[in-house]
Amino acid sequence: MQIKSALRLHPFSHFPGASCLLPGSFWKLTAFPTLLVFENLYAQKRFEVKLDLQGPVRDFTLEQDLERGEIHLFGHSVQGYFRLRITRSEKGIDLHFEKTPEEGLAYAFKEKQQLATSKAALQIPLEKEHAPIAAAQTRLSLGVHKAQDWDLVIRRGDLAEIAPFWMRLAEWLPPLKEEKRSVGSLRVLEACEKLVLSGAKEEIFSCLHKAFVAGFKGIMIPRLEDDQHQGILPDEKIPSDLSSLHFLKRGGEILRSLFFQEKEGELLLLPCLPPEFSAGRLVGLHSQTGDLLDLEWSKKLLRRVIIHPGATREVSLSLQKAIRSFRIRHHEKERGKRVQRGEKVLLAAGTTLLLDRFEK
Repeated sequence: MQIKSALRLHPFSHFPGASCLLPGSFWKLTAFPTLLVFENLYAQKRFEVKLDLQGPVRDFTLEQDLERGEIHLFGHSVQGYFRLRITRSEKGIDLHFEKTPEEGLAYAFKEKQQLATSKAALQIPLEKEHAPIAAAQTRLSLGVHKAQDWDLVIRRGDLAEIAPFWMRLAEWLPPLKEEKRSVGSLRVLEACEKLVLSGAKEEIFSCLHKAFVAGFKGIMIPRLEDDQHQGILPDEKIPSDLSSLHFLKRGGEILRSLFFQEKEGELLLLPCLPPEFSAGRLVGLHSQTGDLLDLEWSKKLLRRVIIHPGATREVSLSLQKAIRSFRIRHHEKERGKRVQRGEKVLLAAGTTLLLDRFEK
């Protein structure tokens, strides 16, 4: 038994100079038709790769693949079509020249000129910065399936469309050292965290939208200082040793907490669901005890929950206030039994639980 989501996340931009994070790394890429600029947002590191292309370049595209954890760069130059795939490996950042013009694509790294042909690869050696990152598994869908041209996404400004990207990208981020400082855009997230703790679901949507507007630029590049001067953040000095990646990570954790929280012996399902997120699915969610959960809701109420327990134990399920009972089954053809609100539920490792028919 499984709840599925058809949403696949591949945000893109046609704007020369667009930027995005390389999933599974601390690195940001700013892409121009003839220049790739890599910057580490967790350490003071930077390098460039120059591409020998003749412009104008038609259909220039920077695409961030949040499914496979890579970046795609492609377009039509005067010489012909080109396509690059960029990934982070244990040894460095890899540039895969999947398609080049017939005569090849010349590039320069550290002033050394080389010629790449189709299916060639360049590895930029880097020191090991973190343990290998497992592919992101959690998938949030809030019913928006519009074109993922990021310039249009920003113009629409719909958090129901943006939240799945934010949460997914935060899951691709390597572990960061704990950070308790609250300055710049982190101040807005601190306010959002307080709203979640108080259960103020009517107010959390506008707070998170304010955080997004103040704390991101490009294709979800986090920032601590609002360099667009939108009147959201106070003027203050941002510590030079504080990485903006903490904004991305904490924001992703807050989004997750709207749909799922856990305490000792208790699972909280949709504990702070904003009314604006009236329908959606959250699949592939892992709890701290190793449970795998899929959630589906509509008209602001739970509809289905599937739990694959990671450990055998009894738990309490904290449900939305309107729900008084639900049905529980171990497989779809089973008749099942009705469980009243407040009753403990046995989770047995190696089994599957299907919860549905939530009634007021």
